[in-house]
Amino acid sequence: MTTFDPIPLTINPTPEDLKNGEILYRSHAFDLDPIAEVCLRFVLHIDFAPDAITVNMNRWQVGITQIGQPFVADVTDYVTLEDNVMLLNVNQPGSFGAIWLDRVPCEEIK
Repeated sequence: MTTFDPIPLTINPTPEDLKNGEILYRSHAFDLDPIAEVCLRFVLHIDFAPDAITVNMNRWQVGITQIGQPFVADVTDYVTLEDNVMLLNVNQPGSFGAIWLDRVPCEEIK
């Protein structure tokens, strides 16, 4: 079995970033390394979010978080090697848990 290090994605909204009734868009831009002859899927993880946050990857909506719950989504179909942007629509102050991408061999995805 092949294992890969997770790819950390950093995004830290703070209460002073949010104003009454406004939605802020917090983003993280990243590139991915070429994967050669290996079949991989890319799975986005968010440990927890302070509110129901809309999660977008390269302008595609991949899901909405549940308050205080882990979020996991296969984003393989939405990422490329260069110029990726994860965008979160944030409308509630609070902190996020860790956010990362896992590279998972295709045969492990059921």
